[in-house]
Amino acid sequence: MGLAFKALNGVLKDEVFPLRPGLTLGRSGDVKLNDAKISSIHARVEQTDKGEWILNDNNSKNGVRYKGELVSRLPLEAGVKVVLADLEFELIPYDPLELGKTEVGTMAAMPKPPPDQRKAKYWNEVLAALVDANMGGFQDAPVELKPLQPALVLDFLRGVQVTSRWTLGFGPRKIGAASLDLPIWEPDAPAVCFEIIPTDEGLLFKTDHSDRVKLNGQEVDSQVLHVGDKIQISETVIEVDFVE
Repeated sequence: MGLAFKALNGVLKDEVFPLRPGLTLGRSGDVKLNDAKISSIHARVEQTDKGEWILNDNNSKNGVRYKGELVSRLPLEAGVKVVLADLEFELIPYDPLELGKTEVGTMAAMPKPPPDQRKAKYWNEVLAALVDANMGGFQDAPVELKPLQPALVLDFLRGVQVTSRWTLGFGPRKIGAASLDLPIWEPDAPAVCFEIIPTDEGLLFKTDHSDRVKLNGQEVDSQVLHVGDKIQISETVIEVDFVE
């Protein structure tokens, strides 16, 4: 079980940001806080050798507050509330496999099954189960690959994979729940959410599930991608960018 920041106010209210070593919060941070009172890199998360989480103030102009007092270094645990300038966050338990959706679409912890029903699995076990489940769908056939020029960048803005970034340098590529290299972890995501296909006009977004996979909020079967386009799969939001 990990920890995550949950925004309690501001434009990010109810958004959840899982902790990881080196995570930064600020106007230019991993968690982007668009507030004039927030410094470019306002605070940074670190994890000690004992696995404890610490939030460090990065010499910010308006500081980090805990219980009304300015602090430079704050141990993080579930229930702690921290204020950066005017933005308040609470630390909550976080486990992507145990998150569900409330009626208003925010993320909340699902009830835990009894301990004897919960068994941690190694990554190779998860991968082996995925391969076994999809073996019938694999095809041993050559695929002509082309370089993506410029390379496609997919930034995860919301959802269980938030803060992830994929840079794709060749295609075509299939992205979805059944993809081994580009998996979508959103619950109930289609096996293939969408494809990226290089064409003379640009990189083509194509989906067979336009009712569940939307482009810029619209049901679109196929369209050439542009900088700033947003792909939404339920609670997961992915922003499109390009890099030379």
